[in-house]
Formats: sequence, structure tokens, C-alpha cells
Amino acid sequence: MDKTIKTVRGNPLAAEPLGRLLIKFAIPSVLSMLVDALYNIVDQIFIGRGVGYLGIAATTVTFPFVTILLSIATLLGIGGSVYTSMNLGAGKEAEAEKTLGTVFTLSVAIGILFTVICLTFLKPLALAFGATKGAQGSLSYVLDYVPIILLGAPFSMAAIALSSMARACGSPILAMGCFLVGAVINLVLDPIYIFVFNWGVKGAAIATVTSQIMSAVILLVYFLKKGHIRLRRKKYLPYITHLRSDICVWASILHDSGGGNNSAD
Repeated sequence: MDKTIKTVRGNPLAAEPLGRLLIKFAIPSVLSMLVDALYNIVDQIFIGRGVGYLGIAATTVTFPFVTILLSIATLLGIGGSVYTSMNLGAGKEAEAEKTLGTVFTLSVAIGILFTVICLTFLKPLALAFGATKGAQGSLSYVLDYVPIILLGAPFSMAAIALSSMARACGSPILAMGCFLVGAVINLVLDPIYIFVFNWGVKGAAIATVTSQIMSAVILLVYFLKKGHIRLRRKKYLPYITHLRSDICVWASILHDSGGGNNSAD
């Protein structure tokens, strides 16, 4: 009974009306997607103006790296957030904190592993993803841009995964705000690094990674200091049970989606 009362008081998902929750969570989620789209558009504008079409080509070649990264972070974040919500609803805060620790540790660890693998095979991967050699080719720009972006992979993955966990803990505004702050930082730093310092695509990459680090730091501080559930040192170790639950949640989503499509046919 005490756990249930604590959960209701600490998490609005357990007490507020459904209609109010829908508005409270839907609007920040939509705004987050708009901010992300604006983030990419502004980045391309500055690179196009300051570097040229080969700079834009370099960022385009980066998309496969980013897409793979995003898919893994989303797998961890959405799967973990669903399992966390289930545990919070049942009053099992210790289990929810274990899931949070698992998601955070795995997102950072996989981000580091992803960076190491991609940097090791960067040139063949870049060529496979469409980079071109020669004086007028984009390969040299890609080799300037992608390594810096890859160094930010652990922070990017942590930010994406923890933002989903923040929504599960009843903080959709925080999940939106951390990316909004990152977008503003990127918007400010891009012209400085590209035009003032004349760093070209390297400057654009540094601005992007800086914004990703700031987003991750905001979420990390929240879960260390203020979150309804906290990141605790003894729960950083990944738990196979929670990882399996994350994967099962995603498998269920994919199965239901496929089932829906089949029934529509």
C-alpha cells in the first residue's frame, strides 16, 4: 500500500486524468520531432553556405551511421521506458531503477563499441555509403566530419535513451527541453565554428557533438539528482532480465504492427 501511495504521489501517470496526460505528453513529443527536424535543416544550411555542396555530401554519407545509432538507442529507450512504466505502475521502484541503470550503461557501452568499430573501418564504410574519391570527391570531407560525429555517439545514444526514460517517469517537458537546448547550442556554435573560426565541416561536427553532450548531461543530472527514479552506482550493471524485457517489448510492437498490416490487406 505504501509503495502504491508513493508511486501515485511521485508520478503523474498514476493519478492525472487520461485526457490531460495525452495533451501533456503528446505536445512535447511533437515539438521534439519538430526541433529535431529544425536541427538538421539549420545544420545543412550553415554547412551549405560555409563549405559547399561537398560538405553537404559529407553529412549525407553520415546518415547511415546516424540511422544505425538511432535505431539501437530507440530500441533501448522505448523498450526500457515501457518496462519502467509497468514497474512504476506496480509500485516496483527498485526494478524500475535497475531498468534505468541497464538502459544507461548499455547505451554508453554500445555507443563506445559502435565508435571503435566504425573508426576502425571508417574509409571502406564511407565508400560503401556513397563517398567519392578524387580532387572533387567527398571522401576527404567525410573523413573530417564523421570521426568527430562518431566520438559523440555514446552521448547521443545516452541522450536518446534517457529522454524516453524521462517520459516514462512523467517528465515529457524535460525530454523535449534537453533537445531544445541542444538545438539552440548547435544553432549558436555552427556559424561561429564554420564562419568565424573557419573550421569547415569539422566545426559543424564539433558543434553537433557539443550539443549532444549538453543534452546527455542535462538528462544525466536529472536522473542523478531529481528524478522520480535515480541512477545509482550499484544499479549501473546491466541486468539480462531487463535487457530481455526491452527486446521483447520491441518484438511485440513489431509483431502487432505486422499483424495490423496483414489484417488490413
